[in-house]
Amino acid sequence: MLEVRLSSASDHAALAALFEEMQAHYDVPCPPREKILEGLASMPTGTEILVATQREIVGFAAITPVYPG
Repeated sequence: MLEVRLSSASDHAALAALFEEMQAHYDVPCPPREKILEGLASMPTGTEILVATQREIVGFAAITPVYPG
């Protein structure tokens, strides 16, 4: 069963690996794992990452609310 939830700090290692796979798939440069983990730990306030899981993370989406102006 697929579960979608907000990510937590315990997901950062799995997310970093998934980000690396994504960058490789699109054949674009990827920062070192350490930089990815730093970025995940210091996301701007209000930014969230949703993760889709089936025993492990199988997908993600970054979201941030945009206040209508």
